[in-house]
Formats: sequence, structure tokens, C-alpha cells
Amino acid sequence: MMESVRRFLEKELRLKVNERNSAVASPMKRKLIGYSFYFETRLKKLIEKTRGWVNYFKLADMSNILIDIDKWVRRRLKACIWNTRKLNKIIDQLLLD
Repeated sequence: MMESVRRFLEKELRLKVNERNSAVASPMKRKLIGYSFYFETRLKKLIEKTRGWVNYFKLADMSNILIDIDKWVRRRLKACIWNTRKLNKIIDQLLLD
């Protein structure tokens, strides 16, 4: 699999492949151009920061603001998931063509 990907990148796209940093694996387990797709880590950090922020401001009347923030966070997480799925689909199409 790696050989066919390397051939495609070098011949069709005229890109140089760094063999030492290259591998074929699930995007959930690899870093891609410096970005990792570990949603568990993202969620843990998000929960930690949200809890701290809520506890810091818990005396204030913040229910409406927290609902808006919750909606925004859920949209961003869905966007991350969709972008990962879209990337997987593009990679599959490139490999199958």
C-alpha cells in the first residue's frame, strides 16, 4: 500500500516523499502535517478547561451563556469529525484511482 501511495505522490503530483516520516495508518492514530486527530485528547482538554471556567464563574448567572458555548463547542467538534471523514474519503479516492 505504501509503495502505491509513494508512486502516486511522486509521479502524479511530483512531490517528494520522506520515507522516514511516512507511513500508512488510520488518521486517528497518525499526525498529518503537524496536526493530530486524537479526539479523546481534545475532549479531555476541553472538559478540563470548561469545568475550570464554569467553577471559576459559578457564582454568576451564566446559564444562557453556557448554553450558547455548549452549542458552539458541539458544532466545532462535529466539524472536526466531518473534516476527518472527508479527508479519509479523499485519501481513499486517490488510492483507488
